[in-house]
Amino acid sequence: KRFYAREVASGFELKHRKLLIVKFLENCKSRTIPQDLKVQALQLVVIPTLTTAFNHPDPAEKGIMDEATITFIVKDLLDPGDEILKTYDEALHIELLQLATLLIRYL
Repeated sequence: KRFYAREVASGFELKHRKLLIVKFLENCKSRTIPQDLKVQALQLVVIPTLTTAFNHPDPAEKGIMDEATITFIVKDLLDPGDEILKTYDEALHIELLQLATLLIRYL
């Protein structure tokens, strides 16, 4: 956990963190990846990295999220349709709600 919080969330360059976020979010959409891995990716990488960027004093850090990524999160992860939402387990729902709350709070 410390590695992700220290090295990934604040140690990687902005462009690398952005690519990492996009890749993990794309993996969250995949039906072949187990939901527990999606939950861990959100808990350990995505949410801490975004939180660190949004709280950083440098305004450029907020560029970690662009309009395309936000649209992807909303359409493909938060509102993918009832049939897909029914397949999400409770832990994944919780992490996605935390992601949504983070976006609402900072953007």
